[in-house]
Amino acid sequence: MKYFTLLIQLVVFGLSAHGATSSFEKAHQEVRRVMADSMAKSDLPSILAIGGNDKGQRIEYAYGGLSWGKGEPVKTSSIFRIHSMTKLVTSIAVMQLVEQKKLNLDQALDELLPSMSRIPILTPEGGFVKGEDFPR
Repeated sequence: MKYFTLLIQLVVFGLSAHGATSSFEKAHQEVRRVMADSMAKSDLPSILAIGGNDKGQRIEYAYGGLSWGKGEPVKTSSIFRIHSMTKLVTSIAVMQLVEQKKLNLDQALDELLPSMSRIPILTPEGGFVKGEDFPR
């Protein structure tokens, strides 16, 4: 589990500590080794991890198959169905913008996206209202 935590940190924060190419290559080899060892012991059918640093250097790791029980391998260009994960990714992006003081959660949405206030919204009571009808 600590290896997955390490990988997530590398993916999220990049590999900025590894500026030189030789250091980056060593980090790349270490990530691949740790991932291969972890996946060999894991029940996960596949994983795709990509990380990088501020110099544009990337580490890519793909393991497993595209579908349960099928032989087509995962590639770094594989496309996955992420279903409801878009909500998680969007929430993280919004909270990062809040941390950077680029977004205020108390700010009215129509100040940021004026066209959104014209879209009818279905209320829990079953009626439609325009976003501009909500009190501020």
